[in-house]
Amino acid sequence: MQRPVHVRSQEELGCYDFSSVQEMATTKYTDFQTVKHLLLEHCFKRVENLFEFANAAASHQELKELYSVEDMVRAMRIVGDACTQKPPYNFSDQVYEFMKSQVQQVGDKYPVDSERYVAYVKIVAHAFNFINRLYCKRYNLGTLHNIIETEMELGAPRAAACRRWRRVKHCKVFVKRKASIMAQVDKWIIDHELSQELADAKSRYPHYKNARLV
Repeated sequence: MQRPVHVRSQEELGCYDFSSVQEMATTKYTDFQTVKHLLLEHCFKRVENLFEFANAAASHQELKELYSVEDMVRAMRIVGDACTQKPPYNFSDQVYEFMKSQVQQVGDKYPVDSERYVAYVKIVAHAFNFINRLYCKRYNLGTLHNIIETEMELGAPRAAACRRWRRVKHCKVFVKRKASIMAQVDKWIIDHELSQELADAKSRYPHYKNARLV
């Protein structure tokens, strides 16, 4: 016998019209890596891929509509399920921090107030609406929309530093110039607490110790 399916109201899902979309069955997640993988696949990477191949002159509304109703329902369901499970399987903190880290990575990809920037912020804010309604209010963090904009602004120089490091890492000549660039990257990493993984990889290079912070 088929189980009855509950359909979320439009009020629950913001301005999207989900009246024709049925809610997926609740999924129990036992590790955050699964949640992380699903959010990357169905939200962040999905949006970036859609934007990459979209018309360069597309408006933010047209870009926003590229992310389908089905995609939005799936992303919202993943967030909702991951954040409503009982401890030790409640991943609200991890979902919130993961969301911030992901929007930081596209900080320099979409210029502030550009059509893609506006569309990206709106899509992510809707997808993580559960975090906005409960988590952000509980801890007085402000609106998720503002948090996303702030993290994207902070992420712009961070993303540039990562790219600079990747270029430096594969360079086999111009050692002095390389050391100078690395020194600048080092300072930025220290000042902004970039990921330990990047710092560890950098420290393995022979001339790392000769790179003076400037």
